[in-house]
Amino acid sequence: AMSGGAHIAGSAPVEMRVNQADLSRMLGASRSRVNAELKRMENARLLDIGYRSITLVDLTRLREIAGSEIFAF
Repeated sequence: AMSGGAHIAGSAPVEMRVNQADLSRMLGASRSRVNAELKRMENARLLDIGYRSITLVDLTRLREIAGSEIFAF
């Protein structure tokens, strides 16, 4: 689940209420690999990791990294 829907099209942070185990299952990746990538992205100030939540902090940079082929919310 995500919060902050009124600002999804803008650049305000978007919180996703998901834990790392569920995210790893959704992605078909190991929890340790997902954890490492999330930490890398947190260190790059792209997102914040909280208790059972991930907040997308820099949507502009995340969209640039994802590329134009990815649906931008």
